[in-house]
Amino acid sequence: MIVAIRRFLLDLRQKEPAPPWTAWAGLGLLAGYLALRIAALTVVSVLVEPDLAAQGVLDVRAASLAGILAAILAAVMVWGMVGRRIGAGQGGVAQALRLDRRPRSILLLTLTSLGAAILIDFLPLFLQTVSIPVALQGMEGAAAPIWLLAGAYVVLFGPLAETLILQGVLYPALAAGHDNRWAVAITALLFALMRAFDNPLDLLLWGESFLTGAYLTGVRAHQKSTRAALLAAIVFGAFALYKTMRLFR
Repeated sequence: MIVAIRRFLLDLRQKEPAPPWTAWAGLGLLAGYLALRIAALTVVSVLVEPDLAAQGVLDVRAASLAGILAAILAAVMVWGMVGRRIGAGQGGVAQALRLDRRPRSILLLTLTSLGAAILIDFLPLFLQTVSIPVALQGMEGAAAPIWLLAGAYVVLFGPLAETLILQGVLYPALAAGHDNRWAVAITALLFALMRAFDNPLDLLLWGESFLTGAYLTGVRAHQKSTRAALLAAIVFGAFALYKTMRLFR
């Protein structure tokens, strides 16, 4: 166990080549993603449920559709930015984003991520409350197609956009100019900001999101693989969906 911890810390500190973009590019993508979420939610709400939108009531179906749309557009933005920044002979976009590097052990990473998600979920239980992801709030009594739509956003599209921006673009740019541990902490804070953007006064959400972001970015720093961080994010999303379904169904 001690040897494994030492190796983890050594891998965490190991530097990797600086990416051909700056942290400002990553911050711009993060701001763009948040703006896309607001714009997509406004447009989709008017198109799907105009009556509820006029009353200022958030519709779960519209929120899920808007989240998926914003995530797809954000992924396109990331791919386009990286494609413009990499030069000839530097490989493709997937290589620049470290998406080409496979996790060292898919099974071990999946089980470890599930354990981390369960441990972080103990935080609201310790405070004698229940934490439901913002994207899954209001799902009580929802029909199966709505659950499928919300699940697609929480498990796949949301993690994809978040991982590409934070662990794929921002973390390596921050790590190029700072100690890796500081880069992990800063990325985790930005992850919490993104998750708590719609509910900034929820301190529990900030805490859970920071711990989640720290774990996901730690996976990225340790394995030097954005694909590994994406797998971990998908596991977190699947656990959140399962937990919410147990509460509401």
